[in-house]
Amino acid sequence: MIDPVLGPLVTYESLVGSYLGLDLAERAAVHFGVTVVLGTLALGMLPRYGTETVRRSHRSPIISTCVGIPGVLALGTLLYTGAILGETNVGVVFAIPLVAVGATLLPAWTALGFVSLGGVVASKLGTDRLPVWVLVGGLLSAFVVVGPAGTAVGGLASVLGVGAGARVLFARDGLSRERERVVPPANKI
Repeated sequence: MIDPVLGPLVTYESLVGSYLGLDLAERAAVHFGVTVVLGTLALGMLPRYGTETVRRSHRSPIISTCVGIPGVLALGTLLYTGAILGETNVGVVFAIPLVAVGATLLPAWTALGFVSLGGVVASKLGTDRLPVWVLVGGLLSAFVVVGPAGTAVGGLASVLGVGAGARVLFARDGLSRERERVVPPANKI
């Protein structure tokens, strides 16, 4: 019988232990696969939102980075606080929404950040097709396991994706309205 208090902690530790037990090439393959799957799901299931997030990160990367730095810190704090609260009996009620928000948005926005960085690299190579961006972004995410330079690329993708995703999500019009621009007719004499 699994201990109800230590059961989730043991499961988490076994997942982390099995990931750390992989060699470098296997970890890179896991990163590539997860990024390609998450990027494809985000762009396929939310086509307007996903493409607008990637487009906005391309148009204004500095603003997306400035929004993304506190966004990554906030989502990481939500995830960590939820994990700490989940270890107590009463805290589980409060931990579920914190972990749900952090564990949903942070990986999805990071994957879109990798797609955006993949778009930068792919456009330098002469292609502007979104599926190629996803694959190149997956290759960049596989580079994360290499060392400090890879960690910097992963951090940049995370900050860029979270910033652009938050900017699109909390835009003035939101996700429900199409962008319409009403231009009055020209006054002709």
